[in-house]
Amino acid sequence: MQLMLTQSSFYRNLDPTNQMELLAIVTNKQSSLDDMMKEIDEWYQKQPPQIQTAAKLYSQNLSQAINEMNAHSQQMQANLSPAAKAFLQQEDDEKDSNETPVEDSDEYDQRFQALPPNVQQELKQYDTEELQFVQQTLNKDLSNRSKRYIHF
Repeated sequence: MQLMLTQSSFYRNLDPTNQMELLAIVTNKQSSLDDMMKEIDEWYQKQPPQIQTAAKLYSQNLSQAINEMNAHSQQMQANLSPAAKAFLQQEDDEKDSNETPVEDSDEYDQRFQALPPNVQQELKQYDTEELQFVQQTLNKDLSNRSKRYIHF
């Protein structure tokens, strides 16, 4: 979430106070995903109309980027071994939006360490390729180069 936000033209064009407020919300390791989304929505509602308009556009662009990333992820997962696919499916099945990022990360690490080394390596390669695609997609959909960019 932090990477998606800070790479966006929306975030970069906020004044420093608003940047700090928004970043504090998305980096709060004690908040669950549900709580964080509620806090972000409350923050947006307190902003002047031009920021609300830009936030709405950012949200639309982010939704498009997430759809592209999900499609790419599904294509990549089709080529994984059954063990790697099962691990990722278990991750999806066990996602809990009420968990904090720390809790989620700790559980992931425990399950990952229990995998055979060859599956761990396969998943590391998958994660590396996914991260590269995520960065490219965010640069394309959320940066100044986007045709959907609003300056305020």
